[in-house]
Amino acid sequence: MSSDTQKKTYTVDLQQSNCYHCGDDCTNSAIKAHEKDFCCQGCVAVFELLAEEGMDQYYCFDKSPGLKTEKIDTEQLYKHLDLEEVKQELFNYRSKEHSKIKFFIPQIHCSSCIWLLENLHKLNPHVAHSEVNFGKKEVTVSFSEAHISLKEVAVLLATVGYPPRISAASKKEQRKKDKSIYYKIGIAGFCFGNIMLLSFPQYLGIEDGSFQRFEQFFSYLIFALSIPVVAYCATDYISSAVNGLAHKNINIDVPISIGIAVLFARSSYEVFSGTGAGYFDSLSGLIFFLLIGKWYQAKIYDALEFERDYKSYFPIAVTKIITALDGTKKEVSLELKAIKKGDVIVLRNEELIPADSELLSSNGRIDYSFVTGEADPVKKCASDYLYAGGKQIGERIEVKILKEINQSYLTSLWNQDAFKKGQSHYKKTIDQVSRYFTIVLISISFVAGLTWYFIDSSQILNVVTSILIIACPCALALTIPFTLGNAVRQLGKRGFYAKSVDTVEQLSSIDNIVFDKTGTITDTNQTASKYIGIALSKEELIAVKSICSNSAHPLSQKICSEINKPIGEPISSIVDFKEVLGKGLQGFCNGVRYQIGSAQFVQAQDVDENRSTVYVKKNEKIIGYFQFESQFRTNFYALIADLKTKFSLHLLSGDGTKDQQKLKNHFPPQQLMFNQSPLDKLKYIQQLQLKNGKVLMLGDGLNDAGALKQSDVGIAISDNVYAFSPACDGILAAHQFEKFNGIIKYAKACLTTVHIGFTLSFLYNVVGISLAVSNLISPVISAILMPISSITIVLFSKLTSNILAKKLLD
Repeated sequence: MSSDTQKKTYTVDLQQSNCYHCGDDCTNSAIKAHEKDFCCQGCVAVFELLAEEGMDQYYCFDKSPGLKTEKIDTEQLYKHLDLEEVKQELFNYRSKEHSKIKFFIPQIHCSSCIWLLENLHKLNPHVAHSEVNFGKKEVTVSFSEAHISLKEVAVLLATVGYPPRISAASKKEQRKKDKSIYYKIGIAGFCFGNIMLLSFPQYLGIEDGSFQRFEQFFSYLIFALSIPVVAYCATDYISSAVNGLAHKNINIDVPISIGIAVLFARSSYEVFSGTGAGYFDSLSGLIFFLLIGKWYQAKIYDALEFERDYKSYFPIAVTKIITALDGTKKEVSLELKAIKKGDVIVLRNEELIPADSELLSSNGRIDYSFVTGEADPVKKCASDYLYAGGKQIGERIEVKILKEINQSYLTSLWNQDAFKKGQSHYKKTIDQVSRYFTIVLISISFVAGLTWYFIDSSQILNVVTSILIIACPCALALTIPFTLGNAVRQLGKRGFYAKSVDTVEQLSSIDNIVFDKTGTITDTNQTASKYIGIALSKEELIAVKSICSNSAHPLSQKICSEINKPIGEPISSIVDFKEVLGKGLQGFCNGVRYQIGSAQFVQAQDVDENRSTVYVKKNEKIIGYFQFESQFRTNFYALIADLKTKFSLHLLSGDGTKDQQKLKNHFPPQQLMFNQSPLDKLKYIQQLQLKNGKVLMLGDGLNDAGALKQSDVGIAISDNVYAFSPACDGILAAHQFEKFNGIIKYAKACLTTVHIGFTLSFLYNVVGISLAVSNLISPVISAILMPISSITIVLFSKLTSNILAKKLLD
């Protein structure tokens, strides 16, 4: 803050006022600054800081959006953030150039908070990026430690009124769920029941003198009971409507809030004018049933989120090193969830680090683009700390797991914006419908009210309120998340792990299916192989195995498995290892240069075009080759025969034409391509999208990353290696490959369910509005029917998608 600003003096104004920054009452101690009232110097300081940086539009989102900035010693409060052991515990990723941390900030409460926290870079240019998760009240901040420390980032947040809550277990602690919905339901239910009880004499038409003496008293008591219902229980709807209108956006809470306001105002007028008892029973019943519907929807949504975050794990494994009592080492493949803190695992070229680890090998090169967006690999040495989400580039390394596997963290990386392919068509449609629905609804209410003015003016309030309440696009808005959200859950149970509901939607509208060959339609675990050439010595066998062990390619792993039979587990260190994706491997073992790969890669004449062949070149001499007899996955031909009746099928293989004879009757000749590089595959899909519509790519996730990302839907087949590409939209367990057509059918059936849900929601609104316009239902009945319609859609979506899953996927 400038010195000129610090020298400013302020006057005290004792007139009634509220703080411009935080909204607190400052009648007795108002500080006048910049022609505005503030409650304390802290709020003044935050206002001036934002104003100096041109960020005073923060106050345009909400009235008095800030929080009271108490005088605290932030330097002392966050002093522990300078301790290295604390930093190591808190960071999600850390380097001198790029660090990433997630703070829990319970003060986040409105759109202004989100705007300010996502514009921290304007307050300090050394903050590269910040992103808010409003639901979890978390902000993820990316910054450079070379220019700003972790403590300084925390102090910056505290300075603008959002001090992060940091504890020793902040990365593991469970956030307490907001229980206000239960309090609101309880209060609304209590008031609704008592208002109904006090209204019974009116319902029964009792007019004797004993009741009339208490009638006015009961009316006042009913009015008093309605105040907490409106002032507390209905705040979510009213604040949502006000905020929406402040942003020139008419949301679905606007008509509900109008109905509440009209009922309360009209009822209050009748009570205090002595002209009637009002409609407080309808008002309290409306809010009570709305809250019940909101609670039920949240419960089902939480269930779907729980399944997504904690039970659906990537169908992949890691290679763990087990050391026997005699010191010999053995490598075994285990499911990701079986790995524990302290385990030693192997990471090959292009494989992802599943948890924060310590590097045991002498060196490594880690690509953190999955975490930070920076593509340049970072060199690491023995004992260096490795963060989850990094990808090893080059020769294999051994790492020791330091923290528990955090699957939800890997899932959050998978879903980051860098790998998203655009907004769902249906979400766009719903946004447009929600935007115009309320305008049409208010127009209908106005016309209906005008019509009833000439029919029976005493019924205008009932008619208008009933229309505003019963007609709500909630059911429409819930159809997609609950149908497709449950579909993601059902698919996950059966070995297909979709990134999001958008994946299911895209699956239902594809026109072309493009297959990779090796590791995708072929089963490398069933591949027959043999070595032909000069007999390999033990040293040569170890060298070949050592080089192949650095690659996660299926044929490389098959060669390792074959060599294990005569020599066992030993491997040697490799120098200058390099993998040319789709072509081959090379490196130095004990000073000797080896190249292992295709005929083109080692510059040899292909000996057999009918089989997959991997050549071994020692220095400048071809010494032999491994020959593989490809075995297609179970029921591959039946699957292709079924798919070709509905889709245009293509095959892009990096291998030679070995399997052309086997496949030529199943793919059109011009759509059966061999010797394709990763770039060739990417360009082919781009051309296909321009000419023939939407494309689904099915690959192994390694050589096909570019093609998978370019496709409208990219699906990676997973056998038993931890080779995961963030570019894919879904992961299919290899043993479920034969059910792939069923997965597509299920996606289409779920979209049909969405259409039926849309239709039911539309019909409900047509019938409901017709009854309300005709004055055939009261506001309280409307309040009961509105959440029931939403619950009906939710149950229909859930049950239908469950039944379809059993029919099409089991």
